[in-house]
Amino acid sequence: HGGEFRDYRKYSGETARVTISGREIILLKPTTYMNRSGLSIRQISDFFKIAPDDILVAHDELDLPVGSLRLKHGGGHGGHNGLRDTIAQIGESFFIDHGTGVVIGETCVIGNCVRIYQGVTLGAISLSKAEVKKLRSKKRHPSIKDDVIIYANATILGGDTVVGERSVIGGNVWLTHSVSPDTEVFIKKQDLIFGAKQYKKQAAKQKLR
Repeated sequence: HGGEFRDYRKYSGETARVTISGREIILLKPTTYMNRSGLSIRQISDFFKIAPDDILVAHDELDLPVGSLRLKHGGGHGGHNGLRDTIAQIGESFFIDHGTGVVIGETCVIGNCVRIYQGVTLGAISLSKAEVKKLRSKKRHPSIKDDVIIYANATILGGDTVVGERSVIGGNVWLTHSVSPDTEVFIKKQDLIFGAKQYKKQAAKQKLR
C-alpha cells in the first residue's frame, strides 16, 4: 500500500502511513522494550488525537496455531505485558472532549473510562535542571484512575499525584496533591466585579471640564 517506515523519536517507534479503501491508516512499530510499548502507542495517539476505539494492536498469542489470526474488541491483557502496559498507559474508553490544548506528560498513567476536556494539563512540577536530570528515568506525571472526569483548563501536576476512582476535577483547578476516590474538587465561586470601561470614565471627566 505504499507505506515506508521511518523512525520518530517523539513516538518512541517507527511509523508509516498507508491508504486502505480510501482511509488513511497510521502504522506504528514501537522501538521500546515490549513491556513498555504502551508508551509509544500513547505518544502517537496523543499527538494525532486517536481514540482508543480506533487503535488496533497486533501482538503474538501462544494459544493460536501458527499462521492463524484472531480479531477481538476490548477484553483484558491476558498476561501479555505489552497489552498490560498499553491498557495502563491509555486505558479503555479514554475520551478527550474538544481536545484543543490538552497536555499529557510522557509518564502519566490513565485508567479506564476517563474523560478530559479542553485545556487540561497533566504535567510535571517545575524543577531545576539538576533535579530534572535525577528524575528523568522516574515517574514525573500524575496517575488518573478509572472513571475520572477532568473539566476544562484544570492542571494536575507531579509524579506522586493520584486522582482516585470516580473523582471529578472542576474547571481551572490547580492540583499538586493526591485526591481520594469519589472526591469532587472545585474552585469556590468567585465574585464578579462590573465597572465602566476606562474610556467612558475619561469622556465623562472631559464633559465636566
